[in-house]
Amino acid sequence: MLNPYKQSSFKRVWKRSMLLAIPVAIILIPKWFIWLMSRGLERIGGQGLIDDISYAFAKPWLAVKGFALSWFSSRPWGKLVWAAPVLIGALVLFSVVFIQMNRSRGKAYSGYYQGALKALSQRDFKKADFLFAKLIHHPSYKDSDSVLFRAMIAAASNRNLPREQALKQKLFYEREYEPAKRWVVERALSGKSGTANLDELVEIAREMLGEAEDASYYDYWNFALARLLYEQKHFQVVLEVLELRDELDPEAHLLQVRSLIMLNEVKNARQELKKLVKYIEFEDPDLEVYLGVYMNALTILAQSSKDVDEQQELYNKAIGELEKQQLFARNTEYIDRLKSSAHVKIARVLFETHGTLQRELGFIHLNAAIDTGVSTSEAATLLFGLLDSDSKFSVLTGQIVEALGRHGGAGCHLAMAIDRWYQGDYDAMKVHLLVARSLEPKAFDIMGEAAVVVARKYAKGDLDFSLFNNSATYFKRSFRMVDVLESVDPDHDLKYILVRCEIHSKRQQWSEVVNLLETVVSTQDPTTLNKNEYLKCLQWLITSYAELGDRKRSVHYQQLYIDAMKKPAA
Repeated sequence: MLNPYKQSSFKRVWKRSMLLAIPVAIILIPKWFIWLMSRGLERIGGQGLIDDISYAFAKPWLAVKGFALSWFSSRPWGKLVWAAPVLIGALVLFSVVFIQMNRSRGKAYSGYYQGALKALSQRDFKKADFLFAKLIHHPSYKDSDSVLFRAMIAAASNRNLPREQALKQKLFYEREYEPAKRWVVERALSGKSGTANLDELVEIAREMLGEAEDASYYDYWNFALARLLYEQKHFQVVLEVLELRDELDPEAHLLQVRSLIMLNEVKNARQELKKLVKYIEFEDPDLEVYLGVYMNALTILAQSSKDVDEQQELYNKAIGELEKQQLFARNTEYIDRLKSSAHVKIARVLFETHGTLQRELGFIHLNAAIDTGVSTSEAATLLFGLLDSDSKFSVLTGQIVEALGRHGGAGCHLAMAIDRWYQGDYDAMKVHLLVARSLEPKAFDIMGEAAVVVARKYAKGDLDFSLFNNSATYFKRSFRMVDVLESVDPDHDLKYILVRCEIHSKRQQWSEVVNLLETVVSTQDPTTLNKNEYLKCLQWLITSYAELGDRKRSVHYQQLYIDAMKKPAA
């Protein structure tokens, strides 16, 4: 066997073209190794074996070599030289086009991202979810934590559970994105997540607490863990978790107090409440930061007291602070709501004593609660309870009449209106309603809430109470209360349709809700309706169709709701 590099065939290739000889030389490397091996075998007398091995190894390479030589020898290399500029130009052109097309595609996806953010800000969650679905698979966005986080918010808000869970899995366990964990925890605690797994969130909060790198991070996850445990009713564990903190801020301190009360440690809770009230009065005398916490602390302190005078003093203190806040507050409705709640609570305490003087003060606070103009279920419950023989603070009709003569007030007239409703005297009921509205324009809203309170109490049964020679059940008579309201306030019929919807919902009568609202939504121009009332109509239809299992109609009204949200109020 000869050295392949010294054979005549290779020499001819070398003379023809050095450029061609280089790949041929590379191809001949294995044959050269075989030649080296053959030289060693020749020395020990194995020439026949050498020939066999050489033939077996050389045959495939000879075929490749023959093909390469044939291909290179048959190419018109001269023409290729002249065509090279054209080929290079075409390569450059196609490269430019390819890059430009990818840039345009990137710009298109950038437009998707901006559109998704805009849809999210406008609460158009269906559109936002659709656009983010395109983005999260694009190379430029699929590894962006902020994009995946916003995509999860859009999916959750659009009730796209599979995508929400997939993104949650990726952000929680693969990317360990802390803001996503915070959002899911806060959403669960606010009650907006119907599918929240509190056990899972507790474990996440414990893990994040163990990884806390600074005080603010630690305090947040400590408080989040305590709130989650409170939701699970592990009140003793809540206290143990809060004890890990160096110092309790007012919100955490209030949670500690609530846990103590749930454990029947009222004495310790009251001591902590007094400390909390003093702390807020010293650190935040103008209540610019801790107004809500301060009101809750005073309320709980009053409710935990058995001394009526102390309760009255604490509620009056709360009311006094709220009146000072109202002089400078931007959100006066929030202050009014707190004031109404405080007046209702103190009135209830006073009525429960059944003392003459306390009852007189109770009516004064009842009038004050109604005069705030805030319609709350709490105020409506108090009004209904005054005439409900089952309540702890019911009064006699004569006592309401006496208070009406001494103090007047919208609250007393509304109480008399409910009394006349009980008696079935609807004409007298109308008179008291009209007087109450002349004293407080929003008095009818509170009566609407009272009708819902009645329906809620009697929704579970449909017994026939044939009291006052009236054979209708109280649940059905709640509709009669709404009829009377509408008869004296005919210009706001949609408002009372919504009240009827809420009454029907207490017995899960979703078909009745649909019957009431479909005609309104389909026949009336939305621009002529009160925007808030129109949105409530759509919300009821979304809920009703969802409860009836008609997802298609529910989604239809969801889209109408989104479109209505974008439009300015008329």
